Amino acid sequence: MKIIKTFKSLSAEETVRLGFDFGREILRRGSQENRAIVVTFRGELGAGKTTFIAGMARGLGIKKRMQSPTFVFVRRFCLKGSVFENFFHIDAYRVKKGDKSDFLSLQKILVSPKNIIAVEWPQRISGRFFGGATKITMKHLQGEEKRAIKISC
Repeated sequence: MKIIKTFKSLSAEETVRLGFDFGREILRRGSQENRAIVVTFRGELGAGKTTFIAGMARGLGIKKRMQSPTFVFVRRFCLKGSVFENFFHIDAYRVKKGDKSDFLSLQKILVSPKNIIAVEWPQRISGRFFGGATKITMKHLQGEEKRAIKISC
């Protein structure tokens, strides 16, 4: 695994800004492969995963308020004015660990290079879905809003 960048965020606003810049970078690069862009997010509860994803969504041009899909598992947002058509935000926190089911028909959304997918708690879904994903790991640092954010692939 190659570490691309490591950041230290000192506030929720800074985490949103990092997510925004990350989303803009995805748009700038466009689709590089013949499949969806997948970004997985790991970190304990409250580490800032949804906060980063909210910034990422803004960077992708989504104006709607971002809420965690913890109870609905997935939210879909249409992307306009881009080579991408959809942004999927998946939160697998409530999925039973080791569940071997075909979670939310992931194969269907993974095959389209017009999709961007952000997955919180990917370890609760079968790992076969996320080969080649960009991995973001978030960790609390000492202090209420301080976070370490590591981006790798």
